[in-house]
Amino acid sequence: MRASVDIGTNTVRMLVASSKTLIPKKKISKIGRLGEASNKHITEKAMKRVISILKDYSAICLNQYNIAPEKIKAVATSAAREADNSGKFIDEVYKSTGIKVKIIDGATEGSLTAAGALKNLKVKYPSLVVDIGGGSTEIIEVTEQNSKVNSIEIGALKCKERFLSDPPKEKQIVQAKQWIKSEIEKLNKDKPETLVATAGTPTSAAAILLGLDRYDSEKIHGYKTNLNNLESLLGELKKIPSVDILDKYKVIQKGREDLLVSGLLILTEIMKLWNDELIVSDQGLLEGILLKDF
Repeated sequence: MRASVDIGTNTVRMLVASSKTLIPKKKISKIGRLGEASNKHITEKAMKRVISILKDYSAICLNQYNIAPEKIKAVATSAAREADNSGKFIDEVYKSTGIKVKIIDGATEGSLTAAGALKNLKVKYPSLVVDIGGGSTEIIEVTEQNSKVNSIEIGALKCKERFLSDPPKEKQIVQAKQWIKSEIEKLNKDKPETLVATAGTPTSAAAILLGLDRYDSEKIHGYKTNLNNLESLLGELKKIPSVDILDKYKVIQKGREDLLVSGLLILTEIMKLWNDELIVSDQGLLEGILLKDF
């Protein structure tokens, strides 16, 4: 058995899978909010919260799967990359859990994410893989021969904290769209044959559009939708407080409800620019870490 951990800006996720086939045995996601109100600094509260989650993950790996903490492949992304006290965070995680965390750059994050996201999906090349995180968005151009990673510093949590109230005002929506559009247009990409999106925004949207009461990875992975469907969903969600989103859609993980609008703003602006049809992937960085034996 092997295990990977992704410490993101909003979530802390773990995958335990068989060593050779990578068939998942356990996949967990918890809200850590490492990057909350960060100003490029990890707060003590956020640090303690994430370390508590990692202690739980370490215990699960050791007690249920005989995976020692030092064998867990753990990475940290945007929030840790930007933080001025990331070194302290890495040290505290190791002291408390025995897990050695690598802070990876955007290019590495994108490359690993694309490898995981495209696993078991039928796509046409060139493809564009989009990973909307809390603090950054990775946009990866993938051909049959290679991949090119673009990491831009826009993310669902960052967008929400910078622009949006709960629920957002229309003026705030317009400002957020302008910011997102100005950032992604800098990339100047050709339209891909296939657009694939991974992470909490597209998977949560897919769960809602599928009418699921409980999260079902098999139904979500490979789900196809389009810009009209996602804009209609965004139009509904932006009108109501996030607590009501959680009440209405039980399938949404608590802690994601207040980032759905900002995440969908990013996703729909990307689709307007490059492709109005989308395949959702319920795989990504966690799978890529194990696939590439990072």
